[in-house]
Amino acid sequence: MMRASLQNSSGRFPSRQHWRSSVWYRACASMCGAALALSTTGGCYSYVPVQAAAPAPGTEVALSVTDRGRIDLTRQMGSGVRRLQGRLMSSTDSTIMLSVSAVEYLDSPTPVRWAGETITVDRNVLVEVSERRLSRSRSWVAVGVVAVAAAVVSTVAIKGFGSNGGDTRPPGGGTDQE
Repeated sequence: MMRASLQNSSGRFPSRQHWRSSVWYRACASMCGAALALSTTGGCYSYVPVQAAAPAPGTEVALSVTDRGRIDLTRQMGSGVRRLQGRLMSSTDSTIMLSVSAVEYLDSPTPVRWAGETITVDRNVLVEVSERRLSRSRSWVAVGVVAVAAAVVSTVAIKGFGSNGGDTRPPGGGTDQE
């Protein structure tokens, strides 16, 4: 299906020169560049349960709440809060102050972004406190995937999709004489 859409009006595939100047080539190159930039700057993070009493202020954390916590947070955050993500501002034995960056709700498949509003949550309504950490293995896998994608796109850009560039001479190098 993709191959048919790339054929020109004579039924032939475009020449390499045409391919390199096409919108498809520029779009592929842009996507690979963006993916490479994202993989090297963003990395792959995961949340791991905190082993200590509380992480240091400024740490990115996720707070999973209990049913009681959902009820307590309804007025501030809306109903059905499952998990809060954000930067830890401070913590005591009984509370955690969080600058909220995202909220996961029970009825929403994706987290809802917040602009850093500060809330205080009682520790007794939390199931778990997790800390955001860079996952080296996931980051290396992401870099590998981006490298393979870049190699495929550059190979297609160099070799094209199978056209020999429009060469219409007969095999053997001879010319037609009339």
